[in-house]
Amino acid sequence: MLTSEIDEPVSCVKCETIMLTVKLMNCLGLMLTVTFFPVSCVNCEIGYMCVNCLGLLTNRTKFVWDNQSFKDFVDACVIEFNKGNRNGGHFNKIGWENLIKHMKEKTGRTFDRIQLKNKWDDMKKDWKVYDQLMRLETGISGTRSLIDASLKWWEEKIKTNKEYAKFRDAYLSMFDTQYALLFRDSVATGNRTMTLLRMDSDDSNSSDDNEVYLVEEDIEFKNLCGLAIKGILLSQTIHRHFHLVLASVLKMSANIIKLTENYNDDVPKYILNNRRYHPFKDCIGAIDGTHIKSSIPQKEEAKYIGLKGYATQNVMVVYDFNMFFTFVWAGWEGTAHDTRIFNEALQRPNLHFPHPRGDKYYVVDVGYLNTKGYLAPYKGTNIRYQISDFQQGQTFAMRAPRGAKEAFNFHHSSI
Repeated sequence: MLTSEIDEPVSCVKCETIMLTVKLMNCLGLMLTVTFFPVSCVNCEIGYMCVNCLGLLTNRTKFVWDNQSFKDFVDACVIEFNKGNRNGGHFNKIGWENLIKHMKEKTGRTFDRIQLKNKWDDMKKDWKVYDQLMRLETGISGTRSLIDASLKWWEEKIKTNKEYAKFRDAYLSMFDTQYALLFRDSVATGNRTMTLLRMDSDDSNSSDDNEVYLVEEDIEFKNLCGLAIKGILLSQTIHRHFHLVLASVLKMSANIIKLTENYNDDVPKYILNNRRYHPFKDCIGAIDGTHIKSSIPQKEEAKYIGLKGYATQNVMVVYDFNMFFTFVWAGWEGTAHDTRIFNEALQRPNLHFPHPRGDKYYVVDVGYLNTKGYLAPYKGTNIRYQISDFQQGQTFAMRAPRGAKEAFNFHHSSI
């Protein structure tokens, strides 16, 4: 059954025809919009569009970007950026209109906003891969025209990330100049992340050495706290003493955030003593991301402001059933997706990520992929997952899980 609701008059985003609209909700939960006159329209990504313009959009032939048209588009993007027509990660309405006019003049073809936005998003993805390649794999800084490396080096890097292949023998000047200008301040790169300060493996084998290490750090921490208090009382710079104490706390992190012995072998007592969690006997912990409000320089705020609406850091944490953190990776920009941070953590051995072994696994939420070692819940528009979803409803029958998938999700989310 379809339900309707009268809406305000709107105009087509292309031909500016005024249309009185009515919203319809169909059985699949999709919102459609039609008009009383003169034609029907849809509420697409760029606003209401009349059926005539929509037909032109649907029937358009796919444009093949050649080197010249792509260069023209990049140049136009730089012009609009310098005019201040980019808000956050995308251009504003004036910026898109100017880009459409510019491409019409240069190519003789009429583009729409969706086509140019798709190309812009592709450029943004390429910048992420390029930044990762240059910053993590090569250690190169400054402007380079190409990466001069051996065949074996490239083969090893491409094995870790197939996207690296596009930069092999490629001319990189555009990435170091124009791409950097367009995306460096708005695209999450994770170049300010930090994780635990691990001790060398040779030192960590000795319990006596560990004991001495802890005692020395405890003394250092107390001394620094004393100096900080003294400095504040003497009206010295609080900033300096704060960072001295913070540095000491970071040194202690490896002794606080760490794995328990045999974490991959034993069944956690939390699960062993709770019958309803026995199906999760091989689970060793959970992984999730949390957003922490942050104070960021204004020129870098764009890439830190995500769905929260204010600047945050996205922090990835791993914790066990003793409620201890076993891994923390902080510093990612708020616009970075949980899945991206997770995938990078798995690919970077220097982070010492605590991988599950054998049949062991972590539980992860809907933002992660369901793969070996990482168990995600069932997904679907009509499948509940969050505990809050099961708390809604006036009767027990309405709140109870419906079917095996929801029953699994209920226990998965509450474990």
